[in-house]
Amino acid sequence: MNKAVTLLITLLLLCALKTAAQTKVQVAQVDALMKQWSTGESPGAAVLVLRDGRVLLAKGYGLADIESKEAITTRTVFDLASVSKQFTAMSIMLLAGRGRLSLDDALSKYFPELPAYARGVTIRNLLNHTSGVPDYPRLFIMSGRIKPTWQKDWGDWEAGAFQPTNADVLALLAAQQSPDFAAGERWAYSNSNYVLLALLVERVSGKSFPQFLKENIFQPLGMKSSFVAGGAQLTPKRATRYDRTAAGYKAIRATPFDLIYGDGNVHASVEDLAKWDQALYTERLVKAALLRQAFASGSLKGGARTGYGFGWVLDKYFGLEMLYHEGGGTGFNSFIMRLPTERFTVIVLSNFARFNPFITGRKLARIYIADKLSLPVAVKLAPEALRSYVGRYQFTPPLTGEVRLEGNTLHAQLPGQPEMTLLPLSETGFFVKGDEDTTLTFHKDPSGKVTGVTVLQVDVSSNGRRLEN
Repeated sequence: MNKAVTLLITLLLLCALKTAAQTKVQVAQVDALMKQWSTGESPGAAVLVLRDGRVLLAKGYGLADIESKEAITTRTVFDLASVSKQFTAMSIMLLAGRGRLSLDDALSKYFPELPAYARGVTIRNLLNHTSGVPDYPRLFIMSGRIKPTWQKDWGDWEAGAFQPTNADVLALLAAQQSPDFAAGERWAYSNSNYVLLALLVERVSGKSFPQFLKENIFQPLGMKSSFVAGGAQLTPKRATRYDRTAAGYKAIRATPFDLIYGDGNVHASVEDLAKWDQALYTERLVKAALLRQAFASGSLKGGARTGYGFGWVLDKYFGLEMLYHEGGGTGFNSFIMRLPTERFTVIVLSNFARFNPFITGRKLARIYIADKLSLPVAVKLAPEALRSYVGRYQFTPPLTGEVRLEGNTLHAQLPGQPEMTLLPLSETGFFVKGDEDTTLTFHKDPSGKVTGVTVLQVDVSSNGRRLEN
């Protein structure tokens, strides 16, 4: 063996060892992030990370069913909630690709029972949430058929009470004589849009929506655990969903909206969603030109972009193009995040009503792809400026956090959070070292005295009032 070959083999071995060591560190970081869901006594989540078609992480944390002690695995089935919308959108695109409908057809062409305003609403408006069609949960609550407090502690709704179906949603919408706004004038997220799209799939294809997805998406992609629940269909085995009460974790057996599909109620595992993600890089379902429309922003009449495609939110993640959607509201929580330029995807599915998959998913991405991100850079502040923020802060409910100065670095201990190292972005703004999605903004009165702080963790904010020493 010559020296060049020997050197090449040595370099390959060193690269393999380095990759293995890096992977081990990343898994340990994920385990630390998910530590509270690994007690063996709580619900939790399944997570999966993909890059270039290769699974970097696939793991379950917590219990799919507390009573039986069944653990969450990568094959555990969850209700995807609003992540289901991208499957509804794909069903419409499949029919469009086959010439069965046009995305610019008027809604009234397929739903003559809807009021006159439906003549100005297109299928594209439904897909982009620019239709003006009212959101059906609000309408059912306004009608008095569902209590506005049904979601509070999951205790105001009992199995056996009124559970609307897609047919009930259609009848409710048919009774509304005016939209919330004229189609294309505004963007407003409405679950009714995707219920109508599911009904449209049924009217055009002649098949039930669950059967259409099974034959045209799930089976072709090998998504063996996936199905649509709703209507008269009984829900097959899936994770049990939970909320937390003073007495402990409480199983959520049913909700008012468990029989409605199109806007939700697609069930799948993270393993199945990985197959779905990879298919979106190909033409296995629809041609590339049509698929690109799903990932393109909708537009309003004035030309403004909405930042929403067909079941996908369009955004940036520290400088990288990001496509994502999250779901929740009936006890399950879901999140899929794609960074297409890096061929990188994070999937998080949870059976705990208060789990935030959006925050968790972004933190997972940060662990695996930090070297590709344009992360914030700290500026320098004078010691006296840093010292002005030291103190105790009271949050709602009445919990107290503390900010202290150690050397020339601020540290924060906030309610329910591990200690954070704060790095300055500006005179009053800070980000958390190693968790750049979390920022703190301090507030001052006209005299310059610090009066409080706002903590923003991705999309969740909380305010703290500074306490006098």
